[in-house]
Amino acid sequence: MAINWGWGPPIQTWTYASGVAEIDFTNLGLNNRIMVEIEDVQHGSGTPDLWIQVTQDNGATWVSSGGSYVRWGVALTNQSAIVMASAIPASTATSGMLILNSFNAARKSTLSINGGRDGSASGLQQMGGRINLATGSNGVRLLWSTSTNVTAGSINIYGMP
Repeated sequence: MAINWGWGPPIQTWTYASGVAEIDFTNLGLNNRIMVEIEDVQHGSGTPDLWIQVTQDNGATWVSSGGSYVRWGVALTNQSAIVMASAIPASTATSGMLILNSFNAARKSTLSINGGRDGSASGLQQMGGRINLATGSNGVRLLWSTSTNVTAGSINIYGMP
């Protein structure tokens, strides 16, 4: 069930049908604010982080260089992706949301609030950060930090002009 919170209906959706390594959403450049909502997303092996990357050319390339994404919280760190959830065990359902403010402008701020794993509070994370880019973004990609496929779940993308 979608969160919504006044965002209107999702502008793009994805629901698991078969295992994929990355899930791309493009043509989002008309939106100043993007919310990524994940529901019961799972993977097949290991304990990877769930990452989000952005594109500035509708998916031809994805921003993945170190220092492009800055996370703050316990310690300021430069990363090659937004870490939406950390060290997720295989076959563990993860739900949460990520809001990207000023998505189609330079230097976006982010806020990520993630739900617990399998309904527990042990996986709860809250963090913020920014994306260091000279121009705006027009797409987002979800992927795991190691080579594993998404094996369950759904994703909704909401946008505001």
